[in-house]
Amino acid sequence: MTVAEIDVPEKDLYDYVGEHGYFSMVFDFSIANLDIDEQPPFTLKPITGKRLKPVFIKSQLDTQRVGWGLHIWKIMINHVH
Repeated sequence: MTVAEIDVPEKDLYDYVGEHGYFSMVFDFSIANLDIDEQPPFTLKPITGKRLKPVFIKSQLDTQRVGWGLHIWKIMINHVH
């Protein structure tokens, strides 16, 4: 098993993940900057379920088509406990 810690665009997932990809699975970092407002002055904004849910769903559906992925959120929660 090989694991990558990269944020792969959906269009490139087939090349990176799964049976024909470089790695067996990837850690999904699509939510890593969800709390950062990318417009100056780069303030933090709360992560709400309403904002988080579509990001999770899109990532899972995209990744499941080609391989196996794990959200970085799950890793962060496990480190806290």
